[in-house]
Amino acid sequence: MKILLRVFVFTVISIIVTQKALNSLDFSVQQLNLFLLLAVALSLLNLFSGPIFKLISLPSEGIGLWILSFLLTAAMLFVLSIFIPAISFKATTVGNLLISSVMIPSKSLTSFWSLVASALLFSSIYRFFSWLSKSK
Repeated sequence: MKILLRVFVFTVISIIVTQKALNSLDFSVQQLNLFLLLAVALSLLNLFSGPIFKLISLPSEGIGLWILSFLLTAAMLFVLSIFIPAISFKATTVGNLLISSVMIPSKSLTSFWSLVASALLFSSIYRFFSWLSKSK
C-alpha cells in the first residue's frame, strides 16, 4: 500500500510540475476527472515498468531505465491523447532560460514536440523522486 501511494504521489507531483513548466497539457471540461485518469495511468505504468524490465532483462537502473521510462511515458501520453480526446497536447512556447549567465532563447514547440518535452520532463522528475526515496 505504501508503494502504491508513493508512486501515485510522485506521479501527481511530476504532472503538476510538468504542467506548470511547459503548460502543454490541454484538459477540457472535466478537468479533475481527466487529471486523475492521467495520474492513475502513469502511476500504473511507473509501478509495473520496473519489474517488467527486470523480467525481460532490460536496464532497471541508471540512464537505460531513464531512457526506457521516457519512451514509455511518451507512448502512454500519445495513446491516452488518442483514446481520450479531451486530453490533448497543445503547441506551447518555452520561455528564456538563464543558466550561469548563459541565456538560452525561448522556443516555440508544436504539439508533437510539446508531448516529447512533457514526457522528458515528467520522466526526469519522477525518476528523481524515485531516486530520492530509495532506501539502502
